[in-house]
Amino acid sequence: GLHISLIGLFVYSLIRKKLKFIPAAFFSISIILLFSMMTGFGVATVRATIMFIMKILGEVLGRKNDRLNSISLALLLIACSNPMAIINSGFQMSFMAILGANFVWKITEKFMDIKGKMWSAFGFSLCITIVMNPIIAWNYYQIPMYSVLLNLIIVPLMGIVIASGFVIIGKITILPACLIIKMYGLLCTIVEHIPFYNVICGKPNVIVVIVYYFTIAGMCIVMKIYLKKNEDKESKKIIPKTG
Repeated sequence: GLHISLIGLFVYSLIRKKLKFIPAAFFSISIILLFSMMTGFGVATVRATIMFIMKILGEVLGRKNDRLNSISLALLLIACSNPMAIINSGFQMSFMAILGANFVWKITEKFMDIKGKMWSAFGFSLCITIVMNPIIAWNYYQIPMYSVLLNLIIVPLMGIVIASGFVIIGKITILPACLIIKMYGLLCTIVEHIPFYNVICGKPNVIVVIVYYFTIAGMCIVMKIYLKKNEDKESKKIIPKTG
């Protein structure tokens, strides 16, 4: 999913410098579809591909891209083509991760007024982890305790890995990707030797999972209402009184 976003947007912005919206959209969508086909059309890949196409078509049509609509459309198309996909761990984790990144994190970041790249990266990773943990526990009966910290290193370097792997001219260009991937493996091996790196919790009760997600949704709604009220107050202060 991350590959689709990075490669697709890079290709589109590159082609857009030379061509108009429609040709740039056609070529970038074609490349992403070929890339998705090459990687086997995994659930996360299909989800990201649909969302990318929706974003590009929105720009072509001059419409604002609504992420919730894009996510909903991707979920609907995947579920209709294969209803059994909803019990697939990749399906569950892909959609929960994107919901955590685009809704839980966005609202939390604005509500807490988080500043600084380091705190922002930590908050982003923490929000995704909080949303993902029940799904991980449900499918694998365990929870990784240090994934938040690992993501602070892994996620920022993924851009280099993708760029290095995408532009393969020789051994020199692929070397950064190889070194970073080896470092990922080394970090995971080191973490495995830290106490409590993995907590075996068993499969959680379905009621507990539902209450968990309803609690997160409720907190997001409360924060959204609070932010909306503050925005209304600020707008009233800005508007000058007349009469």
